[in-house]
Amino acid sequence: MTKEEAKEFYQSYLGYSFHMGREEPAKYESFRRLGIGEDVLREWDEELLEEQFGKLLQEPGRVWIYHENIIRIMSRGRCDTERYLERLLDGMQRMEDLGPDELTLVIENMAGRTESGRDGGAYLFRVHPELQKRMREVMQHIIAARSAFPDTDGRAERAIRRYKTAE
Repeated sequence: MTKEEAKEFYQSYLGYSFHMGREEPAKYESFRRLGIGEDVLREWDEELLEEQFGKLLQEPGRVWIYHENIIRIMSRGRCDTERYLERLLDGMQRMEDLGPDELTLVIENMAGRTESGRDGGAYLFRVHPELQKRMREVMQHIIAARSAFPDTDGRAERAIRRYKTAE
């Protein structure tokens, strides 16, 4: 495997080693043997982030996917997290017009889906307390926008509770 092939492989799985190893174990082993350094992985992660930010608000029905991808890529800690968290908040400020399902999913992304919540966006903000206030303000607007719709199955309420616990 060449470095160019490794980059293509890494980026095709958004850098998720779990998926690379599960879906293409032999290729993943070749990738690992290359011993790609953290500086290169950082560059690749930043390219992935740029791609995901470029898509973030382009497809309203899929905004939550790009939002989650951004959070997951940032959680690897290879990028300038503060800069990308600010960009994420900038994008989230423009999400108030989303539908109820998309808003619920964005709230879930911020809360995290694991018991610890370490996979959520709110967890990333703990490292940057200077941005927490802005995150709370942006999330208040998203929660208010979501609250304008009926919550027939209680999913939004559960997501909001989890987010408030995570913040």
